[in-house]
Amino acid sequence: MTVRVSSLVLALLGLGCSPLPPEVMEPSDGGQSASTTGTDSAALTGGNNPATTSAATGDGTLTGTGAYSGTSSISATTSTSAADSTGEQGCTPAACVGQVCLEGDCVSVASCRVLEELDEGDVLPSGVYQLEASDGSTYPAYCDMDYSGGGWTLVLKALGSSPTFAWDSPLWSNAATFNTASPDLDRVEARLASWSEVSFDEVLIGMEAPIGADPSPIDLNVAVITTSDSSLFDLMAPGDYVSTNLGRSAWLGLIDDSSLQQQCNREGFNVESDVGSIDDAVAQRIGIIANEFNGCGLADSRLGIGGLSGTTVMANCSVSGDPTGNFAGCDPRVASVNIPAFAVVFVR
Repeated sequence: MTVRVSSLVLALLGLGCSPLPPEVMEPSDGGQSASTTGTDSAALTGGNNPATTSAATGDGTLTGTGAYSGTSSISATTSTSAADSTGEQGCTPAACVGQVCLEGDCVSVASCRVLEELDEGDVLPSGVYQLEASDGSTYPAYCDMDYSGGGWTLVLKALGSSPTFAWDSPLWSNAATFNTASPDLDRVEARLASWSEVSFDEVLIGMEAPIGADPSPIDLNVAVITTSDSSLFDLMAPGDYVSTNLGRSAWLGLIDDSSLQQQCNREGFNVESDVGSIDDAVAQRIGIIANEFNGCGLADSRLGIGGLSGTTVMANCSVSGDPTGNFAGCDPRVASVNIPAFAVVFVR
């Protein structure tokens, strides 16, 4: 995955785990408040030509700025593999099944952030790693090990017009995984066990429009929201509105040539307009909605992941009902905008 931010370029090419030492890898209103900071609107390019090993898969390059300053303590277990034929100690892919080979040890970690904190030598590239769930089982998830300090755990991938992550999908209210056989950074929709397993202080949203085709690199614009919870499932499943203050400019920066009406600008998680009828509503599970009038009663535009445009809004404003992307109409300044997008959500 490649991020282009300002003039700083930090390129890192992902490889598999190898032994001794490893070369592997605007204003918001109402609802619950989430503390947020500014964003990096950057273009990320993701590679999806994985080299499979027992510990990690995936390759790509990532560039970016910023440094990680988390609050969680490191929680990991390590076990040194059996000595090899020369009597030296060191991990091997065969010995690290369900774990990560790091500087001679087989390491079990609960998140990519923990893995990044343990990786003092910065030898681990972005790729798919095995993470340990709360019940002791393991599951694969893509870890971005470079952007803004690395340690980002992939949670979900949503595709434009697909109903998988539509506003009314049960996936927003349950802990079930979806398509876990596709944990890599590609354009295959999925929701990984990290949805209910990984706690976080930050949420990274990335969107690609127009949507490319695998195996071409993924070109994402990104924004980072600072908010904490024990998991995205715990944050979103109750269905309560959680406000953020990322700002309309940052949301618009996620999609080139995007548009929103000028008023309302309600943003965050589980965002809905103030109407009684679903036919007149717009909503976005993760994103922002806007209106041409004061207030959010008759909002007609939205941008984000997992959205809804009511039938009246679609008909009167010439907007699509696709769940993910930017869909805006009834704005006298510009023509209606309908831009489906591919989206990813990471946590750290």
